[in-house]
Amino acid sequence: MLRLILFDVDGTLLSTDGQAGRAIGVALRETFGTAGPIAGYSFAGKTDPQIVFELMARAGLPRSDV
Repeated sequence: MLRLILFDVDGTLLSTDGQAGRAIGVALRETFGTAGPIAGYSFAGKTDPQIVFELMARAGLPRSDV
């Protein structure tokens, strides 16, 4: 039997009503003290590392600190 597992990190395949974005926001606030400008941020087509680096850069954190 062949199996396929898909990971939808940017909401392309499923609509989770913003749960993934809220989870990333919580993780960023707990780790870095800020989630950056997450409210208007588009997650579409991006990987988790890209999302984190972009949000933290917009919050003023250098990439070396992320």
